[in-house]
Amino acid sequence: MKTTFKHAVKSFRGTNRKEELYYSSYKNGEVVIAKTLPEPTIKAHHHIFGTITKHLHKMYKTLSAEYKLDLSCYAKLFSTLPENNDKLPASGSALFTGMLWKLKKLHPEIDLATITREEIVQNEYPMRSVVESMQNGLLVEIEEASMLDHVM
Repeated sequence: MKTTFKHAVKSFRGTNRKEELYYSSYKNGEVVIAKTLPEPTIKAHHHIFGTITKHLHKMYKTLSAEYKLDLSCYAKLFSTLPENNDKLPASGSALFTGMLWKLKKLHPEIDLATITREEIVQNEYPMRSVVESMQNGLLVEIEEASMLDHVM
């Protein structure tokens, strides 16, 4: 089947949700393949993941302002690393969520859908400050971030 172009685009790569098509461009635009988007099937683990994500975002809002500022500063430092030049900059909230998922791998008994800030502090999980998170491998070590020591 030969692809017909709409919208006066001769070489396009990406998704057109309006037409429910995905375009792939090869050989500098000489070959363009259009595929229909697959229909996603919602499974139980999608709902579990969504519940956990909502809980972690609510928990992020309860953190101290100093800790959130430290995470934001770390995010800016992290985005300046050479390996992150072509990526979108991370946010403090995204880093916090990522740290908790890494913590779950270290401590499988943690339930991310119900964990609280008090639990993290009480059980002395290694993410009470940005520096502690870097020292324990939850965040990438950045020398300039060694002074970000405010507690959540």
